[in-house]
Amino acid sequence: MKDKEKKIQFGKYLKSLREKQDLTIAEAAERAHVSAKDLEIWEKELDYPNLKDVYNLADIYWVTCDEMIRMRENSIKSKSMFAIFLSKIIRIFINRNHKDVAYNYISTE
Repeated sequence: MKDKEKKIQFGKYLKSLREKQDLTIAEAAERAHVSAKDLEIWEKELDYPNLKDVYNLADIYWVTCDEMIRMRENSIKSKSMFAIFLSKIIRIFINRNHKDVAYNYISTE
């Protein structure tokens, strides 16, 4: 897998594989023995498939399980890293606002 391909999100990756096979969500879901709703959720990256479903998807999309699992794990790690970064930014913002509130309170007395 090329470096550029590694950076693609798992949901977009799933959707591109499905479209390469010229399948609708319903058709792909039926072949992979999952619900169309689940497949749609995975393609939107609102959740991730379990390993059994990854195996089934790899089978119908003609890719290796290893490739699917790596894409899934990389995408989960990226989201986790972003969540950590965002929480740090929020903490900094809250701390600064509390200091400003405390400073304004002390200054007005």
